[in-house]
This record gives sequence, structure tokens and C-alpha cells, in this order.
Amino acid sequence: MTLDDLRRNRNLLFWVLQTVGWSAYVIVQYVGALLYDKPGSYIKVLLIAGVSGFLLTIPLRYLYRWMWSRQPVTILILVPVAAWVTALVWRVFINLAFDRYMEAWLHEQPWYAIFGYALPSTYLLLLWSGLYFGIKHFEALQQQREAALKASALAQEAQVKMLRYQLNPHFLLNTLNAI
Repeated sequence: MTLDDLRRNRNLLFWVLQTVGWSAYVIVQYVGALLYDKPGSYIKVLLIAGVSGFLLTIPLRYLYRWMWSRQPVTILILVPVAAWVTALVWRVFINLAFDRYMEAWLHEQPWYAIFGYALPSTYLLLLWSGLYFGIKHFEALQQQREAALKASALAQEAQVKMLRYQLNPHFLLNTLNAI
């Protein structure tokens, strides 16, 4: 699998970036946990956060595909709402993992604390959304460039053929006149 294969196959590109991105999230969080001396069971919470983040952003892809052809105002309104709702659901999974593997953590938190904890998750999902739309926009620009290059090459080829057709009768007439 080469980079050119990834560029051509957008579906494969999404899955590779999705896997690499969420794996990097888990690794960075794990390194942070090591720096702050979190208990060993925290890795289970991180794995659940990574897997649930991976799974919850898949529907965002399809929602964003639908949004791609909409007005920019619609996109600017719906993306933060979708990221926030997804972040709330994601925090439910993370909080349940904390409750299961970190024991007394969740019992100390009021139920409405999930809204506060969803803010950093919303920022992360907005970053994911920005990357998604950025890559999609870059691909659209690349396709436009390739189409412009093809059109330019076809125009030059047509121009050369036209000149050739104009020159051929002149050579024939000049040859006949010379004879």
C-alpha cells in the first residue's frame, strides 16, 4: 500500500487516518497518565475511550458527507452541535469506564458534571471535524486541479491537430505548384 493508493482510495484513507488518529489519542493519553502516576487500571479507561471515540466518530463521517453539499452556514451550525452531542455520548462511555475501573471517581461527581467534562471532548471532536473537512476540501481542490490540467492538455492537443490540418493542405498545394 503506497501513499498514491491512499490518495486514490478515499475510503481506505479514512480508515487509516481514523485508526492512526485514535491510536495516537490513546498513546498520548497513556503517556500523560504515566507522567501523572495514574493507577494501572487507567489504561482500561483509555482503551474504552479510544474505542468508543473511534466508533462514535464513524456516524459523524456520514453526517458530514451529507453536510458537504449544504450551505456553509448550515455546516457552521451543525458541526458544533454534532460534535457536542457526540461528546456527551462519548463522555457517558468514559464516565462508565471510570466508574467501573477507577472505583470511587464517579460517585464523587454530580450527574450534571458530564456537561463540563464534555467540553474538552467537544474540542477534540471539533478538531476531528476540522481535519475531516480540511482533507475533504484538499481532495476537492486536487480533483479540480487534475481536471483543469486534463482540460488544458486536451486544448493544446486540439490546437496542435488544428495546426497540422492547416499545414497539410499547404504542403500539398506547394508541392503541386512546384511540380
